[in-house]
Amino acid sequence: MSKENENEESEVQDKKPFIPPAVIDFGDDDYTLPLNNLPGYDDPVEVCIRSISAAERDTYMNGEIKRMRVGKDGKTTGVKFFDRIQSNLIALCVTRTSDNKRFPQSEIDQWKSSAVKKLYDLCRWVNNLDDETDQLEEEAKNE
Repeated sequence: MSKENENEESEVQDKKPFIPPAVIDFGDDDYTLPLNNLPGYDDPVEVCIRSISAAERDTYMNGEIKRMRVGKDGKTTGVKFFDRIQSNLIALCVTRTSDNKRFPQSEIDQWKSSAVKKLYDLCRWVNNLDDETDQLEEEAKNE
């Protein structure tokens, strides 16, 4: 078998067909955890990282597409602006369990960047947004 044919077969084998799950659970995907040393609050502040609705996700993703810089070839070349790139999602997903209210984005913008990054990563994970990165890049190419 030639190397070319071998590579083609390898590529075909790597692309596994989508197998849908037997059950899709619409149960509670939210996560509760304490935030320590949060400025202006007594320790600890218990928060809920909530799973956002499909409509909220789409609105969030539309905003993220607008941030992308696309080259003449249609490929994503970077980000146009980073303002509130992480606090946007945190403000959408994180609520205080004591009153079920969201933190104001202006407040989140004042938190330590290391803590914001951890919360942002957790929000992306809870909402399966890491899987959406390829989709965002593809949509940005088509604009």
